[in-house]
Amino acid sequence: MITMRMPFIVVVLVIVGFVTTSCLRSVVTIKVARDHSAVLVDSTTLGTGAINMMRQLSSISKKSVEQMLSESFSETSIKSSIRGMGRGVKLKSITKLTGKQKGYVSTYTIDDINNLTYNRLSALEKGPSTTSSGIQSDQYKAPMKFIYVDSVLTISLQQTNFELEERTSSPTDSEAREQIDNMKRMMSDLYVAVRVIPEASIISSNGAYVNNGVITLAELDMGAALQRFEQDLQLYKQFVESKGNETKLKALSERMGCCFHLETQPSIRTVLR
Repeated sequence: MITMRMPFIVVVLVIVGFVTTSCLRSVVTIKVARDHSAVLVDSTTLGTGAINMMRQLSSISKKSVEQMLSESFSETSIKSSIRGMGRGVKLKSITKLTGKQKGYVSTYTIDDINNLTYNRLSALEKGPSTTSSGIQSDQYKAPMKFIYVDSVLTISLQQTNFELEERTSSPTDSEAREQIDNMKRMMSDLYVAVRVIPEASIISSNGAYVNNGVITLAELDMGAALQRFEQDLQLYKQFVESKGNETKLKALSERMGCCFHLETQPSIRTVLR
């Protein structure tokens, strides 16, 4: 059971699903061709702040920073991620990033988008396992599937609600300001996004976040979100009280604007040309 002494951090980590970093940049882009083939590009990096955080965690976990990085970004774990993605999915390449931002870019080819099953919460799978057996917990699975027939692309989203067992009261204004300040020091660089880009032009879509030919399924710019929280403490309190529930987060995203997008409709139907 999670001890909620710092509920604001717990909620954020549940949402982005990566419990070893505060500066994760995870961007997944799925480009869908007219012939129904697709390319999935997964870019995951850690900034300087995350490396510093790992140094602090290493003294607790008794693991070196290098070992923690190896566990998070091992080729074995990346290659194993292809299991369950569907027939005709191949890992084309893995490019390790060794500069200031450590991480990787992995590219997958998909023979037919209709056969792809992808976990929207894949950011969790990039970190250490959540169970002692080394298997990811089913509560973090949020598969999305694709149906591309004629000129219609449908994205089916399985909804996942994270209801943490602990219940916490809404923070006072002074507590909220203190918590936001702590998050600014640790999480201001955090960014997570999942996007689908059809090659064909988009004529119409019922998606909530469709712009310039891009279908955004999830996006969290924590730096921009923290600025909004500072301006409106009630927004932050609503964020804490959501406890990871997608329906509540959807209502929050409608108020927050460009820094926080979360698609919660069960099916996104897009007509293409």
